[in-house]
Amino acid sequence: MVPVQVTIVALYKIMNLLGIINTSLAVTLPSLVGATCPGLAGAFGVFMMRQFFMSVPRELNEAAALDGAGPIRSFVSVMLPMAKSTLTSLAIIVFTFSWNDYFTTFIMINDTEKLSLPVGILSIRQPFATGDNVEFAAVVLSVIPVLLVFIIGQKWIVKSMTHVGVKG
Repeated sequence: MVPVQVTIVALYKIMNLLGIINTSLAVTLPSLVGATCPGLAGAFGVFMMRQFFMSVPRELNEAAALDGAGPIRSFVSVMLPMAKSTLTSLAIIVFTFSWNDYFTTFIMINDTEKLSLPVGILSIRQPFATGDNVEFAAVVLSVIPVLLVFIIGQKWIVKSMTHVGVKG
């Protein structure tokens, strides 16, 4: 789990080679692969999924093998449906982290019109202004998407957190 500040130069060069600098894909792609946050393939995502699969009884795989399923079929038909709640909670964590990621967005996006909402709030801030009502309204608006995603996925988060602690 290396901080993004260490890898940002290499990450910028990769995004530049792909030709996606100054697009939203330059921010979301590293988040999905775990380069900037606890992504699906990052260290946190791998650890979380490993903990889930370690808690699944071995007998389920053995039963699928007895039914004639190979390793891929066993994974797709037995293990993956069981991991739906853990994958959903991981996706919510990745979304929340990447939504609030200021550093990568500032580096990858140069056009102020393409900034994400939480980062765009900083651009409307006046250095010596005393009226913060516009900023507070913008902060409330920026919290709404994360709150909606959490409310929609709350049952899967609770289910995945309670399932990981149970063995057998």
